[in-house]
Amino acid sequence: MNFNRVTADHPANVFEAFRQLAYAHGVPELAKLMGVRPGTLYNKADADDETHHQPTMRDVVLATQLTGDMRVLDALDEQFGRAAFDVRPMAHVSDEALLELLTKLGSESGQFHTVLHRGLKAKTFTTENLNLVRAEAFDMVSALMTLVKRLEGLVDD
Repeated sequence: MNFNRVTADHPANVFEAFRQLAYAHGVPELAKLMGVRPGTLYNKADADDETHHQPTMRDVVLATQLTGDMRVLDALDEQFGRAAFDVRPMAHVSDEALLELLTKLGSESGQFHTVLHRGLKAKTFTTENLNLVRAEAFDMVSALMTLVKRLEGLVDD
């Protein structure tokens, strides 16, 4: 599951995230796919919140679509205290798989409650405990949202 986490690969700063995305996928190659000059993309990739060469919304959307790299979206979510969950992998599962999705939700819920219980029982809630709880929480919510997305596909309106 893909859930938001600020890491070296997914920074909280959206400008740094765009820079990393562009460089990770090759600025000249990505610029060609985006229909811009490499120098223009280098300027946008190296921009910060004080520069006029900032990437536009079009740049962010296009680069994200072309690469499938969600780090800019993850950074935006982090900046605004939001979370996103990738529900695409289960969008076209069979009706029979709905039961499996439901049991996965139950399993993820159990894992979340287990790590939460361990963290609270330790009487000292550490950063490591919080990270484990957070990861399991995202897995649990992701499983729920995947199930909901699949159910949306069954609507016969």
